[in-house]
Amino acid sequence: MPAEAPRLRESTLQLLRRAVGRPAHWRDKLGRLAVALRGWADARAVDRRLQHLHALGRLEAPLPNAIQRMVGAVDMLRFFLVPCAATYYSQKNIHFGFHTLLRALEDPASMVDPLGLHSARDTVVHHLYRSSTPTPTTTCNCSNPSPTV
Repeated sequence: MPAEAPRLRESTLQLLRRAVGRPAHWRDKLGRLAVALRGWADARAVDRRLQHLHALGRLEAPLPNAIQRMVGAVDMLRFFLVPCAATYYSQKNIHFGFHTLLRALEDPASMVDPLGLHSARDTVVHHLYRSSTPTPTTTCNCSNPSPTV
């Protein structure tokens, strides 16, 4: 029988400490957050990543422009990610607000980039290891969108 998840057995304080991590890791967390935030300001970088995925045959044309990506990210949060996560954590008797706080503390970059287009490859891979995803194959196919990221 699998061991019970830490979020079901540990105290609130233990979970917060784990999510914040050690000071030695804070710089890396903030660096990943900076990369994700910079991605929102540099639409050309995302365009290059999407063109690379298209060239690999992982995306079909026409490719979405910056406004379409922003609207898609907001819609994905509002109509898919948040409702699915809220239902899942409700079934596990985990408070969704607390879960969201832990996610923000654990990996701030994942909270500002729901599409994963602005994040470094390792941030996307880390997110996959820590989350349930409805389409792991699609996510993995797109997790290395460019050799330079």
